[in-house]
Amino acid sequence: MNINTPNELPRVDIIDRSKNRLYARHEYSNGLILVSEITPGNLKVSSNYKLLKESDGTYSPDFDSPNFDFYECPRVI
Repeated sequence: MNINTPNELPRVDIIDRSKNRLYARHEYSNGLILVSEITPGNLKVSSNYKLLKESDGTYSPDFDSPNFDFYECPRVI
């Protein structure tokens, strides 16, 4: 899955890291937040905006359509 994001490094918060799981929050300067969960053989990504599939197969955030099902994981301080 390729998501079109700003040409910058996001702020990344590692929420949980274990032998079989990486759970992270990625925040970009334009307000886009991606939460990813990586487990063996599986990747789940959630966004605070709905993602639109582009003709080239990539996905772009639709800033006019907030994702009301988005769960913002707690930040680790």
